[in-house]
Amino acid sequence: MHKFFAKTLFAGKNIDYLPDCHSTNDFLLQLARQKMAKEGHVVVADYQSHGKGQRGSSWVSEPGKNLLFSLLIKPSFLPLDRQYLLTLMTANALHQALAHWQVDKVEIKWPNDIYLNNRKAAGILCESSLMGHRMEYAVLGMGVNLNQRDFGDVQATSLWNETGQQVIRDEVLEQVLLLLEKWYAVLKDGNEHELYAYYHQHLRWKDERRVFRDAGGEFSGTLRGIDEKGCLVIEKHDRTVCYTIKELIFIR
Repeated sequence: MHKFFAKTLFAGKNIDYLPDCHSTNDFLLQLARQKMAKEGHVVVADYQSHGKGQRGSSWVSEPGKNLLFSLLIKPSFLPLDRQYLLTLMTANALHQALAHWQVDKVEIKWPNDIYLNNRKAAGILCESSLMGHRMEYAVLGMGVNLNQRDFGDVQATSLWNETGQQVIRDEVLEQVLLLLEKWYAVLKDGNEHELYAYYHQHLRWKDERRVFRDAGGEFSGTLRGIDEKGCLVIEKHDRTVCYTIKELIFIR
């Protein structure tokens, strides 16, 4: 028996729980293409055989241990060149939800990860479908490490590792959905400054001098935030450089 999310306005009112699937994003995108999912539809899986991350990376999770889900929204109000704001609002919601568990350090790592005490604990993948010059729908996919203890050689962690307590998946899911609705409303109301303010307040390495790698090799620079296009702004030597997702690697 799974919890009914009575507190949410629309998110999770229709929900599919799957023992396993290729990818919750792929499953929900297929439902959306077939006109079988309304806004707020959620797909949750115990296991994903081909979970996806940014840059074509995979998301690996032990069966039944973590929260793997996708949410369908229909942000037709959002201009195509502002699609990155969906990742921004999702990162804010996920950060705020995990901060509820009072881990010492909860940070957003640009562009789509949440770190707990300097280790990755959650990832985000937003995918959308366009119709002409507007966005028809978008799927917000999230993987959150809850009760997995061992990550092998991967620099990752979980809520259990950081708090010493097992957590109930549906409780975390409901908290995330409530906060997604909150930040979605902020975006709908045009209050982008609120999105940026929260994101920058919790952005990993912000205003710190760190080592990165770009096409020219390793360099030290100061991370200043993100710009109006969602690019990362780095103060490098005597100039400011803006990077897209595939152009920069964090080193130390």
